[in-house]
Amino acid sequence: MLTQDPLRFPLADDAGAGKTIMTGLYVREMLSRSRLRRVLVVPPAGLVGNWERELRTLFRLRFRIISGPDLARSGPTLHGAADAWSDLAIVSLDTLAGERAFGALREAGAAAAYDLVVFDEAHKLSATADDRRVRKTRRYELAEALAGCGRPVERFAGLGWSARHLLLLTATPHMGKDSPYHHLWRLLNHRVHDIRGASPLPARRPEPLLRPSHQGGDGRSARPAGCLSRGASPSSTSSAKCWTTRATKARSG
Repeated sequence: MLTQDPLRFPLADDAGAGKTIMTGLYVREMLSRSRLRRVLVVPPAGLVGNWERELRTLFRLRFRIISGPDLARSGPTLHGAADAWSDLAIVSLDTLAGERAFGALREAGAAAAYDLVVFDEAHKLSATADDRRVRKTRRYELAEALAGCGRPVERFAGLGWSARHLLLLTATPHMGKDSPYHHLWRLLNHRVHDIRGASPLPARRPEPLLRPSHQGGDGRSARPAGCLSRGASPSSTSSAKCWTTRATKARSG
């Protein structure tokens, strides 16, 4: 993940497999390398507190939870709108999709631009298509605007920026229907996954996530493709191991 720039990536591991931990590791390392400054996490309302607690206790990342009352107190001015959106912020999906929250983000303009946007439970960003039309939920239209995915609908227009990096977290990327699955991939790269298609079928067989378990002809052993430490310096690799150990001990304790 660290070598990808921009990072447009789906974390689609099973429930409980560590998607929050992987996100925290990535954010912590990218902040330490000064490759990220502003991060916005957008989970369902019921997971907002969990995200704030785990990022704070496991990675010492102080994210601010943004709620509707916070935005009301910030005032309607441009300065007030910008102040409401801290560098590390968490806001629920439905709050941000509301007129007040998105309006405040739009008023803040480029001052509130986020480098990375993380959508948790990304399968809730649903859209479907048939022979006649594409049906998008309000949540999906919000994600399109933040991801810079084509021209946004009027209620989410005028943001003035889109996130360079995008993480979609879900344990159920494919729920038996090709069209919602395709539209989820489209958020990552709408130029490749055109909305006219029914499914994002690759032009060629994709490389496996893991190389064969046996040693290859060059004598190198197998390792996960695209793992966090690939291409990293010894110091950054040690840092990643340190945070992984810290997170594991914190959870088990």
